[in-house]
Amino acid sequence: IRPDLRSYSRVSYQREIHGDLPGAIEAMEMAVAAGPPATEETAWAMLTLGKLYEMKADTAQAAQIFRELLQFRPDYPFATASLGDLAIQQGRLARGEQLLKEAIEAIPEVGFYISLAALYKNQNRTAEFEQLIPEILAMLEDDTVHGHDMRLEYAHLYRDLLDDPNKALEYARSEYERRPDNIDVNALLAEIYLDLKDINQARLHATKATVTQSSRPDILSLQKQLAVK
Repeated sequence: IRPDLRSYSRVSYQREIHGDLPGAIEAMEMAVAAGPPATEETAWAMLTLGKLYEMKADTAQAAQIFRELLQFRPDYPFATASLGDLAIQQGRLARGEQLLKEAIEAIPEVGFYISLAALYKNQNRTAEFEQLIPEILAMLEDDTVHGHDMRLEYAHLYRDLLDDPNKALEYARSEYERRPDNIDVNALLAEIYLDLKDINQARLHATKATVTQSSRPDILSLQKQLAVK
């Protein structure tokens, strides 16, 4: 009856997971417009809007939104880190590393450390990579101790950075037992089973991941690899 930032955001998410990316962007733009200026919730909505444009492969618009966000919240590390991730995707590795380190100086967010570790791994900077891993594991453990469920984060860490799909599978299967219909969990399981060359299990979980017709790049990639409709 009286839509606000929260309701527009929920509409955006529902549209996103059902494959309506233009509609998701439209609703999140309305969420940003409805939000009080310079508040945390409006900053979150702008960050999410930028991520939606990134999902659409419109990195120029995504970067513009992150920069606008930093104009009214210069100390917002999530926007800084997002610009760093974009810079790395575009091959501007030194700039991306600089921005990630700036974000880490502002707040010790585990996602920032993971992005930096991935950069070090891809550049074969083994000593710096190995130095970050214990810090990442410690932060994940701390989050777990404080009541956060970090099983998906552990699964991604072991698959994407530590090249241990069997360990990743343990965490992902544990989360699957709790949320068997979740598309994030099933998409990750499909990717892990692909790593393990178990095509039947990969196809099973990819089918569950595509049930909402999400247009996320990782899910579209699974559809293509496994010919899942």
